[in-house]
Amino acid sequence: IRIETVEDPRADAGSVVLEVIACGVCGSDIKTFLTGKLARTGQILGHEFVGRIVEIGSGVTGVKVGEVVTAMPFSPCKQCPRCLEGKISLCENAFNQSIANGLPGGLAQYVRIPGAEVGTTLFHLPPGVSPEFGALSEPLAVGLHAVEISGAKKTDVAVVLGLGTIGLAVVCALVAQGVEVIIAVDP
Repeated sequence: IRIETVEDPRADAGSVVLEVIACGVCGSDIKTFLTGKLARTGQILGHEFVGRIVEIGSGVTGVKVGEVVTAMPFSPCKQCPRCLEGKISLCENAFNQSIANGLPGGLAQYVRIPGAEVGTTLFHLPPGVSPEFGALSEPLAVGLHAVEISGAKKTDVAVVLGLGTIGLAVVCALVAQGVEVIIAVDP
């Protein structure tokens, strides 16, 4: 890992630039650091972040300079079969153009969000949510999605293996879903 000066990103059409306020370190960031997999030389990691909008490119609506937001770390292509089905989280091309995997990530002073669209790839933090908690939006979304696709019901016994950030998000989602028996296991 190096600390170096890089050129500040600029907002082009359809993008915004954020000044990063908070950025989490994901397990995949650690794995990339330890193995070198999934990273190009000079890759800026960090896909769990919150920032203040400092520049807005043409065509972006629903946001203003100074607002605090978080972003989905990839931009769906909107052209592959999955995107056309409305399943943008399964975009076939997203990981070729995702933040911290090809594009510079949030472990920097500034990060550019391509394909910035409020409610799809760009999200305002609700009132009262600190930037530090807002940086947990991405792992929380993973936990919520896991519970949603599990189909867990109130009367089910749920077992969560691993209580890292995402495991804890799964437990919180199960509680919110009303699941009465949750067994959580962690070393």
